[in-house]
Amino acid sequence: MLVSDDGCARLLNGRLAVEASADGRLRFCHAVSGRELLADKDPTHHAGPRVHAAGGRTE
Repeated sequence: MLVSDDGCARLLNGRLAVEASADGRLRFCHAVSGRELLADKDPTHHAGPRVHAAGGRTE
C-alpha cells in the first residue's frame, strides 16, 4: 500500500488498483491501463451506505 502526504492511499493486487482519497472516495481501476472499473459517489452527498456505480457514473 502506498500512502501519500495528502492522505490518499493506493493498493495494488494483481491487475486491480484501489485508490482511497482523503475525502473517503474509493476508486477501483485496472492497474495497467488505469481504466476505472468502479467508483464511489460523493460520500458527503448522502448519509447512508456506500453506493458504487460502474464506469465512475454518479447517477
